[in-house]
Amino acid sequence: MTAPPAVRPIGLDEIRAARERIRGTVVRTPLVRLELGPGFPDVRLKLENLQPINAYKLRGAANAVAMLSDEERRRGVWTISAGNAGQGVAYAARQAGVPCTVVAIETAPQAKLDRMRALGARLVPVSYTEAWQTLEKRAYPGVEGTFIHPFDDDNFIAGHATMGLEILEDEPDVAAVVASIGGGGLITGVGSAVKALAPRVKIWGAEPETAAPTALSFEKGSPQSFPQWQASFVDGAGGQSVFPRMWDRMRPLVEGAIVVTLEETKEAMRLLAEKTRVIAEGAGALAVAAAISGKAGPGPVVAVSDYMSAVPLQIAHWVSQDYRVLGTDGFGFADTRPAARRYFHVDAESVVVQALQALADAGQVDRASVAKALAQYRIDDPTSVRGVLQEGGDA
Repeated sequence: MTAPPAVRPIGLDEIRAARERIRGTVVRTPLVRLELGPGFPDVRLKLENLQPINAYKLRGAANAVAMLSDEERRRGVWTISAGNAGQGVAYAARQAGVPCTVVAIETAPQAKLDRMRALGARLVPVSYTEAWQTLEKRAYPGVEGTFIHPFDDDNFIAGHATMGLEILEDEPDVAAVVASIGGGGLITGVGSAVKALAPRVKIWGAEPETAAPTALSFEKGSPQSFPQWQASFVDGAGGQSVFPRMWDRMRPLVEGAIVVTLEETKEAMRLLAEKTRVIAEGAGALAVAAAISGKAGPGPVVAVSDYMSAVPLQIAHWVSQDYRVLGTDGFGFADTRPAARRYFHVDAESVVVQALQALADAGQVDRASVAKALAQYRIDDPTSVRGVLQEGGDA
């Protein structure tokens, strides 16, 4: 087990240096208003889905890889991930010509696993519990190189903190920032930058009801495990416990954690699709759901997280009671129609088509089957499923 360095604050100078260091790798993402109408908080979205890997993790990964010594670059790097951190480290490592290994949670979406491999990473599949234990040990049998922790790493956190600089530049009057919490690296980074420049701004975490150890930790005043932990479609946020080191990092910066139900998360996913045409994964919509709840105040509230899912099929799973791949004979497409209309209304068109196209892109079904499924339901325009939605079958 490798002993980590002592926990310390992330300074404004190193955040600004990180911004210059990663400028050529990451995108300066926009801050846009989520139009919700009267009676709702003023919510702004930090669209990190526009990063090259569709995830904010590239910021921290790019900074951490850029900080490697020549010897560390020769030895290679490794990390632990359910998808986004692994993609970030793999992307940054490939750019720098550094070998990369990812100890990958085996239940991660197949598309994310495929993307990590496509970026040149060697994958070592492990269970969720084994991955969580490896995060504490910072070592795994047979894996060598410099370990880049996906959240408890000073350079990783400093990279994430660059978002805080952008938020304050784009919305100087922001009253609160909400960030989803998995391990705590995102909220620690953003909070470090925002609190250094605007101490009045409140920093709130967001966790799903099925995995809310941070909320419990704030309630108890110490880092806690969450005994009722359950896996859910919000697989990119919510841990089994709060690491003591991350508690020490978060506590001076964060007001608390807002617990969001799975239904509220689904509703936020629907709103994002309807209002902004952004297709969000569960963890991506978590901060939005917390902001919409009003618990972070009337605003302006910035919701920080990833939004774009690697595979829109995740949405298709829960909008339908029986969405399934039927092999080369087609898809459970008709079954999807009523639920898709109920959750997404007209936006179901792009959601279902993206799901079908993602299946083909991921190699889970051949493109001929996609064409057959579309033709079967008389969809002439490949960018629209309006014909399916107009065929009847009330929600």
